[in-house]
Amino acid sequence: MAAELIYQYREAVSAADGVPYVAQAWAQRHGRWESWLVFIAADGRILRTTREKQYASRDAVLVWAVSLRRDDLGRALARAVPPTAAMPAA
Repeated sequence: MAAELIYQYREAVSAADGVPYVAQAWAQRHGRWESWLVFIAADGRILRTTREKQYASRDAVLVWAVSLRRDDLGRALARAVPPTAAMPAA
């Protein structure tokens, strides 16, 4: 099953260097739904987290995504890494 965009946050999140990123919550079903966060800068740079959570349903992923606060997203951005073949952005 392909990865799905679950939620896009309205406010940009700034990295430590001041670069703003649009944050998105993504998930993919592998038996359970595995979720991660993707951060996209205006210049096209993309960062992503490793798996954040696992849930039984897509709806549960959405509840988690909507519950994240700006501080949560900032901490996730600080640990995010560029996507790889083994861990694509989406």
